[in-house]
Amino acid sequence: MITDPTNKMVREIIRIYQDRVLGIAFLVLVPAAILLGLPTGQYSPSANWWHSVSQTYYAADSAIMIGILSVCGILFITHRSKEIFERIVFVIAGISILGVVACPHGDEMFEYVGLFHLPNAVSGKFHILFAIIMFVSFGFLSIINFPLRGTDFE
Repeated sequence: MITDPTNKMVREIIRIYQDRVLGIAFLVLVPAAILLGLPTGQYSPSANWWHSVSQTYYAADSAIMIGILSVCGILFITHRSKEIFERIVFVIAGISILGVVACPHGDEMFEYVGLFHLPNAVSGKFHILFAIIMFVSFGFLSIINFPLRGTDFE
């Protein structure tokens, strides 16, 4: 039954653990995949890879980075929040994360890239669009979840 308190408690426990998984993925696993995967790449990105983290798509263990981001995108999409606006922003952020994964920023070495095998230039434009939407969504989520003290947002 929906009004059953144990059902609400189980949902709250799942939400708390889902938040922890997202935190661990973004704070530990993603940086580790970037730092450990780039030096060992089958295709070694240029020395200027720091200008675009998207170059990790072409590293040896790119499957780790792609997997982590895909899981994070799915967790964002399935995240249940109490407010409808927050829920919508979470879904938009999750879809944009999956869009970043599906449309990698192109590299001159490859003519077609990504999940949809798009031309290099087209995939790069979609990648940038999804990345902008993702970071704007993260900004909204930060404002919603971490309001300034002493403001009307409390």
